[in-house]
Amino acid sequence: MNRSLLDPFRNNFPEIVEESLDYGAATTFAFNRRGTFLATGLTDGRCVIWDFDTRGIAKELIPKELSTAPANTYVGVTSVSWSRSSRKLLAASYDGQLRLFDVLGGEVERQIVFERPLMSVQMHPKLDDWCIVLPFKDLPPMLVNLTTAARSPLPSPESEQDERDDAPAKKGQQASVLVVVFGHRGERILSGSSKGLVTIIATQSLQVLHHFRIPGNSAVRNIVFTSNHKQMLINCTDRIRLYDDADWSTAQPETQIKFRAEFFDPVNKMSWKKCCFSSDNEYVIGGSAQKSHHIYVWAKDGGQLQKVLEGPKDAINDLMWHPMRPIIVSLAARDGSVFIWASNYAENWSAFAPDFTELEENVEYIEREDEFDEVDEELTHKRKREEEDELVDIEETTDCGGHTCFSDESDEEDRFFIPVVIPKDADVAL
Repeated sequence: MNRSLLDPFRNNFPEIVEESLDYGAATTFAFNRRGTFLATGLTDGRCVIWDFDTRGIAKELIPKELSTAPANTYVGVTSVSWSRSSRKLLAASYDGQLRLFDVLGGEVERQIVFERPLMSVQMHPKLDDWCIVLPFKDLPPMLVNLTTAARSPLPSPESEQDERDDAPAKKGQQASVLVVVFGHRGERILSGSSKGLVTIIATQSLQVLHHFRIPGNSAVRNIVFTSNHKQMLINCTDRIRLYDDADWSTAQPETQIKFRAEFFDPVNKMSWKKCCFSSDNEYVIGGSAQKSHHIYVWAKDGGQLQKVLEGPKDAINDLMWHPMRPIIVSLAARDGSVFIWASNYAENWSAFAPDFTELEENVEYIEREDEFDEVDEELTHKRKREEEDELVDIEETTDCGGHTCFSDESDEEDRFFIPVVIPKDADVAL
């Protein structure tokens, strides 16, 4: 992309709802690594893959056993996660089913049944055979091998903390894990509990590397990283906190997480449903957990509130920033509509003709003395030919800055596209 074509005065965050994706009642969504596809999970157990460039449906994933499910059974998808190559999609549902779809073929490759409904799932950033699963209620989060269906429960952080403090947990006060995510390159796992304890676990050995507690013991709702994995956001009950992420491969047991900033609404004192970074890591957004569809945009450096985006009259169920572009996607809680937020582009005709001047009212024009004089056509054609003979570089690309989600990757696999399938009776419709 040519840097000179970018408007330096335009905001790098969305401002208006550009479009909505309405197909069934969505409960969750996720972008693939490049942001070319958006996967949504529906209340009836289906998964729909949208081509984000055309905003059309590229694939619909329907498990065969849904047709035989009892009528009173809720099989809604609670979480979806892409593989690194975007060729696999992992979906967790409320009926305890964990399904691994082949995106191109549309079939279920693996299926694992759990005893409890599943709250969230995330595939390993590097390995397609591993994932972490967070069930509801009393089951601990697990590291699952999708090939062998082996399950390895993650260590319970609250019980270990109570043993260190010589204060055994009382009955009914045991904390539950609310969020579990992979860290950088999948080498570690981070979990957050309802009592504000964040635990860092080694993925290979499942040993606790470090743990720290959020001030006020606020419940941890979600944890997200910047694209370069140097900082992380922790969404608590009352505010969003920014921390520096450490290199746990060389960290010592006494290593401390450095606190950077916090983001909150000092007036309304509202809590936050979701939070995430912008694609260029310059902004932090938070979706209100109230009934209003409000998205707050802060500058990451300094913490100033930049704008409050007001959407439809429906609560926010999920929120995500596009991995590469200044686009926000939000999910309505009531009807499951997916709203796409984009920048408000104003018509600027001077961008096409530098000598064009926009007039707000009529003005008197005084022509130049030589404006309508005869011009030598031969000289004019000669000048145009010289300009056309200049070489234009169409191969070299210029870094526009900010998009560093692939900067730490040494292997760039081929881009994955879903081919368009034309129905057999398409010629009849034409």
